[in-house]
Amino acid sequence: MSLTTGEKSIRMRLSKIGFNTYAEYLHSEHWKEFRKRVFKRKDIQRLLRKYGEFVCEFCFNGGLLNVHHRTYKRLGSEYLMDVVLICESCHERAHFGFSRSIDLWRRTKKSRRAVTKK
Repeated sequence: MSLTTGEKSIRMRLSKIGFNTYAEYLHSEHWKEFRKRVFKRKDIQRLLRKYGEFVCEFCFNGGLLNVHHRTYKRLGSEYLMDVVLICESCHERAHFGFSRSIDLWRRTKKSRRAVTKK
């Protein structure tokens, strides 16, 4: 995965926490454990009870879901609310569906509004 928002600062954060690449970080034990905690989040569990499966927080579709960073500010020591659980389609839209001049979280919020207005 290529990094598009603040690549230099993200590389510096990765280096500080001992990773050469974002992909390496996503394969770390820390990230695996953090992902497990995301699926136990109260709002995610509420959606699970409502839909009977884990669903995208934006479009409420099931299937393959991604844990998407809303911010990289705390990379390596993320808060649970620094990420959202989203499907492949919404993830793609969050990263590439809007102008590169808009920061990643604002693109994510715009993506959610676009999907939920359907």
